[in-house]
Amino acid sequence: MYRRRFKTLKNGREKILNYVKEAIKKGIYPKRIDIEKEFSIDLRSYFKHGIKEIYKLLNFDYKLVEQEIINKRIKLAMLRRRRFASREEGKKIISNFITKKYKEGSFVTLRDIQNYFHISIRTYFKNISEAYRFSGLIYPRQIIQSGPKKIEEKLKLKEKILNFIKNEIRKDKYPTMKQIQAKFHIELKTYFPNGIREVYNSIGKEYSNIRKIHGIRNNTQFKNKREGMDKIANFIRMNIKKGIYLGYNEICSKLNLNLKTYFSGIREAYEYAGFNYEKKSNHFILLEKERKLINISSKYLKSYGFTIIRSGNRFGEDMLIKDTNGNLIPVEIKAYHKTISIPNRLSYLGRKTKNEIDQIERYIKKYNSDYGILITSTNKIRLNIPENVKIINGEMLFNFLKKNYPNLIKDLKWIRNSYNTEEKERRIKEMKNNISRIFKQYANNGILLNTRKIEIMMKIDLRTYFPNGIGELYSYSNIKIPNNIYWRLKKVL
Repeated sequence: MYRRRFKTLKNGREKILNYVKEAIKKGIYPKRIDIEKEFSIDLRSYFKHGIKEIYKLLNFDYKLVEQEIINKRIKLAMLRRRRFASREEGKKIISNFITKKYKEGSFVTLRDIQNYFHISIRTYFKNISEAYRFSGLIYPRQIIQSGPKKIEEKLKLKEKILNFIKNEIRKDKYPTMKQIQAKFHIELKTYFPNGIREVYNSIGKEYSNIRKIHGIRNNTQFKNKREGMDKIANFIRMNIKKGIYLGYNEICSKLNLNLKTYFSGIREAYEYAGFNYEKKSNHFILLEKERKLINISSKYLKSYGFTIIRSGNRFGEDMLIKDTNGNLIPVEIKAYHKTISIPNRLSYLGRKTKNEIDQIERYIKKYNSDYGILITSTNKIRLNIPENVKIINGEMLFNFLKKNYPNLIKDLKWIRNSYNTEEKERRIKEMKNNISRIFKQYANNGILLNTRKIEIMMKIDLRTYFPNGIGELYSYSNIKIPNNIYWRLKKVL
């Protein structure tokens, strides 16, 4: 992490310039990374134009300096790793090795050279053929890469592939490149260098026409492109009747296809189905999740002898039940994503209650009950749950469904894996507060974290939570931006 090592901006610039001067006297030309490691700083906080500005102030042409640095480092790398003082020397040594092996009656392959010298041959030659030409020899490609047996095997497999394609076409199916490769466990271009186009052209079929008519890029679940378009349109119509406007990714994943094989985009697909595309709010997901979890919960409670008095109350407890002794028991249902914990701080969403536990305790007082039940789809339950609150979590529901209602397991999985808008907002808000808290802790100790350090530490992309970057984080955390980096951040504030 970068520390504020200098009293003032001017003081920092002077120290950096002196460091570079002394290094140049010793014949060393420091690069940006060398300076930043030495002083634990971000160089552009002190020199707006970076390393180039430093060398310009010291009357050096950075282009020449950079070339000098590169040449020195190449020489060192060659001596240390490749054992060659120069590129020309490396070429000669490789050439001598090829000639020696040739005289012994063997042909050296690219891999032999690379394993022997621990180098990449492309540092010295374009390819193995050029290395042989430099040695005054011809690279025997056919002898090494494909002996008589290999050629016969290759021709047989090519025939098999072509016969497979012909049989599939008779069934009005047109396999893709991926399907052919999966079927024969090969790289298609090893046998047909021009790929799928060459395969179809080899059996007298014009590939470009097939692709237009039959939508060859899609898997072969549909006979032709028109059938795929109709299937997508029917799927869209069916969901719109339920009030669901599916997005691009949802259509692709649910139908297991690439939408762009059939339409130019999501809007064209909706127009083909006879509707205008409207991106609806995902509030219906929340209602659907609650409805399905209430259905599962009612079956669970009935199996333990409880009687359901009412369910789906929008302005109070989600369910009210009676036990075998006739006591009223309130039930609260929380259809959460599997990553959400309980208790969850509902104050983020502007709710009256602090969390779900507070909510169910209010209903216990309202009905003067001995206890209340909280049913949730998540397994993440924090400690310190009161004794008068009984929790039924996602795992308990799953085990119950597995034994009694296996057909409802898919509903529980959908509830646990789908987000609604409120949950997303809460998670973003919670993460922003966590980032801000950690940022403040370091700032109080005199350490200002930069974007890269925050992202590595928290394993996030900072702009997901602060679109305007580190400047927005300073404002959100109520921390004054230091003068020496203000000029870099003022554009986003």
